Amino acid sequence: IQALEGVAAVDRDILSGAGMHRLAARMVEQLGVLFPMATAGVSWQDADFSAFAARRTPDRPEVEVRGPVPLEFEPGPVFDRSDASETLVGPIGSGLRRTVLPVKQGDRTVAVVWLDLPPSTADALLKPAVDLRDRLAVAFAVRARDEELMHQATHDGLTGLANREGLHRHLQQRFDGAGASPTEAAVLFIDLDHFKDVNDTQGHAAGDELLRQVGERLRAGAPADAVVARPGGDEFAMLLPAADEAQALAVATRAIHDIRQPFLLNGRNHSVGASVGIALCPQHGCTGADLLRRADIALYAAKAGGRGQAAVFSVAQDTAAQARVTLLAELRTALERSEFVAHYQPRVCPADGRISSVEALIRWQHPVRGLLYPGAFIELAESSGLIGRMGHWMLETACAQMAVWQRDGVPIERVSVNVSCLLYTSDAADDLTRV
Repeated sequence: IQALEGVAAVDRDILSGAGMHRLAARMVEQLGVLFPMATAGVSWQDADFSAFAARRTPDRPEVEVRGPVPLEFEPGPVFDRSDASETLVGPIGSGLRRTVLPVKQGDRTVAVVWLDLPPSTADALLKPAVDLRDRLAVAFAVRARDEELMHQATHDGLTGLANREGLHRHLQQRFDGAGASPTEAAVLFIDLDHFKDVNDTQGHAAGDELLRQVGERLRAGAPADAVVARPGGDEFAMLLPAADEAQALAVATRAIHDIRQPFLLNGRNHSVGASVGIALCPQHGCTGADLLRRADIALYAAKAGGRGQAAVFSVAQDTAAQARVTLLAELRTALERSEFVAHYQPRVCPADGRISSVEALIRWQHPVRGLLYPGAFIELAESSGLIGRMGHWMLETACAQMAVWQRDGVPIERVSVNVSCLLYTSDAADDLTRV
């Protein structure tokens, strides 16, 4: 009954995903129940290839778990050979024989169950130990499956780098619980300049190949302890443990240089650039979320400054970013509330002073800041995708005003409207054609 209860406990541990330390200790306890006069143990390799061992002896039945330990059993060598047989036996002195039951994954031995027994022990009596070994093999198979699923969930399938979820996990491990004395570190946000040109001219397959090669270059140029990630799209990120501003700038400068070198795509060289934003711990934040946000703000500053460069976060950038977010929200509201107005600048014929045409100019009647000129909001409208709705409104308004002047007999021959080139790529392009 005790043996059956022990096996059931092992099975419960496997099904619940218990850690290997607990599972190995449970198995050694069960070996002690089955073979009370034997020295028994379980040795295994963890995911990071560290070795651990759980053992008990007749005179010390309490299970001892030790590790990391050297990759050898006491006494005798590790059986980690591709030609290892199902059951390995050998004399170990003191009139005992060591029986080793390996657990294999492919050609690699990842764990062993071992027993020191008298040589006269019949092989048939070892069947309970073999059953435990088989259960341990199931546990390793489950762990391998879980590790594979976790790898897929936290890594980018295209580049093999950490994905957004993987990056956040690394940041949480690094910064959560840092307390009042966080360690020095840096977060870099890297964005490819003009990546869209590759997709447009050579296709998405070439774009994917470019991203893969960029990932390889970033990984090759990063410090050994760095985490390189691709959160999505054409954005990459790096976590640099123990890096100060000078070291972060050096890594960013190398990344920009490496990405600037031509890429071979479809048998032709293609060049892109990169901009980098840098945030430092503890100067700019002590959590992963704060550092990512501020590195992103610094990236925007690098791109606004001319691209192909690195920028370190500053408070001024944060203030500008907050103002930009506020203005964008107000701009969306302005479109809903029709806060825009059209002004018309006359074109005067110098020969006779006659107004022959006008140019339609958009203005924003801001409820707090008063009348705003295009320089205050056009760039934001273009970058946010609102320029299509704005341009469509301006065209309809100008056409309606022209119709009024014609009905009233005002001799205006033409109304000119400035239209952003981005309007032709927006959802409003068809509407523009109809207008």
